[in-house]
Amino acid sequence: MCACDITPLNVGLKSTYLCLVPDIQIPHKFKVPDFEKYKGNSCPEEHLTMYVRRMSAYARDDRVLIYYFQESLASPASKWYMNLDKTKIRTFSDLCEAFLQQYQYNVDMAPDRSVLE
Repeated sequence: MCACDITPLNVGLKSTYLCLVPDIQIPHKFKVPDFEKYKGNSCPEEHLTMYVRRMSAYARDDRVLIYYFQESLASPASKWYMNLDKTKIRTFSDLCEAFLQQYQYNVDMAPDRSVLE
């Protein structure tokens, strides 16, 4: 059950419309791992690697990976996640591509060894 379905909003929108992953089935006894929160100012590739490794038991369930990705984000990255268009995010790969595109500037700005020398 999507957490958004628990309390309807008073703005006239169906709560399932607001969920990025409606009708998700949370695995029995699932416990969200502790994540280092991504704030939008570090390497997005490293964050994705860390996230997938922590969620490796659910790596074959795109819906769980998409749904819990928000737990690994802090503002302003969490605001980015909340504004995603659910029609464009159908797989975890779609989410990864959108995330990498959004935070690519961190990869482009990161100095390499030759710059540091």
